[in-house]
Amino acid sequence: MNHDVEAMFRVPGDEPRKKFPVRFWYVDIAISGNLDLLPDALDYYEAAVRDGQHYLVPKGDLQMLLTGHAGIVAFYENFLNDALKIHKWLETKLNRTKKRRYVWLLSPEGQRQFGKLRVDDMDAYVEADDEIEALIDNLNLIAAAKLDLNTLVERLHEAGIKLSLISKLREAGQTEILIDAGRASPFED
Repeated sequence: MNHDVEAMFRVPGDEPRKKFPVRFWYVDIAISGNLDLLPDALDYYEAAVRDGQHYLVPKGDLQMLLTGHAGIVAFYENFLNDALKIHKWLETKLNRTKKRRYVWLLSPEGQRQFGKLRVDDMDAYVEADDEIEALIDNLNLIAAAKLDLNTLVERLHEAGIKLSLISKLREAGQTEILIDAGRASPFED
């Protein structure tokens, strides 16, 4: 049995697609604490979404599409999980950094510099901190990438459901089913 997923989604006449390189950024960013790699990770996730959109329009032999679909979904779910881990790590880092700022503002040194502050004033100082603003910006960027990946995975799941329904039609007696979702209308020749 042919287990080449790329070949399963190819139609005669299509050129083979380049395999999308697998890279997980969580270890590089979170374990090392290197936020300078975040823009590269965001670009990578954007490229993964663009690559994954190819699989939203199934075309070819139904059996091969059904066979390869679970692997395709799992492939892109791995990227989503990687982005989720980075998002969670950034949330934790943001909360810890905010707590350190509050502790410093309540410390004798912080009170000498700023005096005794009300809670609202402390909140304003903490939120205005450059490091905290940068963390919030990074958190928003990874949240956007996470949303795009999640949307892709949901659409891939929907495509799988459609393939399953088409398979049921085939079992019901329609023996020749060729999938070409790229056509504008089902009534075209």
